[in-house]
Amino acid sequence: MEHEEIEQKLSNIEKKQDKILNLLTKIAKTLHLLPVSEKEEREIQIQQRANFAMQAKVNDDLDKMENKEGKVDTSHDLSSIYNDIAEQSPEAVYEDVLGADILSGMKEEA
Repeated sequence: MEHEEIEQKLSNIEKKQDKILNLLTKIAKTLHLLPVSEKEEREIQIQQRANFAMQAKVNDDLDKMENKEGKVDTSHDLSSIYNDIAEQSPEAVYEDVLGADILSGMKEEA
């Protein structure tokens, strides 16, 4: 009986190991760490598109729950800050970050 129990446990371990190897292979192919065939790439992209569609739906549902319809979150958009500064002068972009160290070097070279 002990021999059969050991064989069954080894068989279970082998099955679990195969599942893990298959999952790791799928992950590596999705990340393009391993070569993929055209068919596999098509399947990956179909799944990604389905996931993105689900993500967009959940995001819209959450926005509706929070009554954010029509509101645009611009709290993370910092591009306008740099555009406004760059319009003043090219040196103004570096004033706050690097100070006179870079600006003095730029004026001497020019």
